[in-house]
Amino acid sequence: MAAEKCSQVIFCGITFDENLCFNSQIDLIRARCVDLNFDTLLNIYKTLIGSKNNGGRTLSKLNKVLIKNQ
Repeated sequence: MAAEKCSQVIFCGITFDENLCFNSQIDLIRARCVDLNFDTLLNIYKTLIGSKNNGGRTLSKLNKVLIKNQ
């Protein structure tokens, strides 16, 4: 029995297409972010991207705030 060929597969929440290109994954994330306000998008950016640029200082600040609010 031969395996079916498909154009894309979702594995662990990541969409892989037949060319291993992440365009469909990026489109999905972009569509989900349309309804978010600027402050939420800025916080996501600071947490995910900013933490890489400044050695994790933004992420450690977020952790301190979360621990303080518990």
